[in-house]
Amino acid sequence: MKFNVLDAIFDQTNNTDLFFTNYNVSTGHGIYKLKYNSTLKDFDFTKYYDLDEPSIWLRRPVGFAYDDLNNLFATIGFSTAQGTSAAISYYDKATDQFLVKNFDITSSAVQQPLFYQGLFWIPLPRSNDFMVYDYKKTPDLTDDVKYIINNSHGLPSNSGGTLSVAIDKSGDAWIGTDAGLRILPNAAAEVKSNPQVEPIVIEQGGIAEELFKDSQILQIEVDAGNQKWISIDGGGVYYLSANGEQTIKHFTKENSPLPTNSVTDIKVDKKTGKVYFVTYDGIVTYQGDVGDVTSNFGNVLVYPNPVVYSNFKGKVTIKGLAEKTNIRITDAAGNIVHSAVARAGYYEWDLNNQRGTRVASGIYFVLMTNEDGSDKATAKIAVVN
Repeated sequence: MKFNVLDAIFDQTNNTDLFFTNYNVSTGHGIYKLKYNSTLKDFDFTKYYDLDEPSIWLRRPVGFAYDDLNNLFATIGFSTAQGTSAAISYYDKATDQFLVKNFDITSSAVQQPLFYQGLFWIPLPRSNDFMVYDYKKTPDLTDDVKYIINNSHGLPSNSGGTLSVAIDKSGDAWIGTDAGLRILPNAAAEVKSNPQVEPIVIEQGGIAEELFKDSQILQIEVDAGNQKWISIDGGGVYYLSANGEQTIKHFTKENSPLPTNSVTDIKVDKKTGKVYFVTYDGIVTYQGDVGDVTSNFGNVLVYPNPVVYSNFKGKVTIKGLAEKTNIRITDAAGNIVHSAVARAGYYEWDLNNQRGTRVASGIYFVLMTNEDGSDKATAKIAVVN
């Protein structure tokens, strides 16, 4: 039997059990449960859930999410007899079954759900809609409420579907469509009262334009510094500032080990800063600069150090910073040559002084405090011009 595994997740109350979705349009599509065999160092098949639908076309499971009470949910595409509505499913531990509730909207396909603030945030890729599903913390799903965002709320009018979503550290929802990017500020509150999503507008050559206009936004991920990793179909991955208005890095198959410019999934390990890019041609990792960011300092590291101009002409990176870090850089005599505020867990210094010219060769001291001054850190940078 061939499997089309779209998602897999461990049982959070029993980490020897693993669930995975088989989306394959053939006999055997549904959800499977495996148990880890410590003797064989492998998994044994334990149960198959057909979701009460023997048809090979209907009730195809997509992705999982846990709520804050460790209840497991799954999204399901093509759920009704006509295949015109998606659904959500709840895993009932008492009966060891997945119970299905149709959305009863004209949108056949569905993406992986995201749980945030008691709500499930669900892209709908075959209609110009985005759903926020309030299950009222009752897994029987009888008193649920659906909130639908569409082009009347600001989604691109030429969009054929919503593809991705992420909630950032400010509580804003970043919604990716097949025709651009939209932001819902203060999402959990605003979605319940005539929500209005907005594009990000940037300036290019003195002309204002919409960021990623008409682009397919395959995936959005937020790192520990609230910066955004966004995958564009055919356009690689953009690493953006917290507000999305500045591009920090742009990864493509031409300038990086990416095997393709269409990255289907992105995951960030917020403790280490490592970024995983998932493609149909394999997985690529990148060691990012932002690890576990808190209100205090981590392991502060400066690199490259020393900075020898003949070998390196880029910016010096300072990582391991607090969520908000006040930075002063002085020369050996104590004169301030540069000051800044970093808000992303790391900072890049271009080696220019406050007049905008490159500093002279010498030893420079980096003096840092967190937002309330309760934690401090220092570092040295050697510059050789």
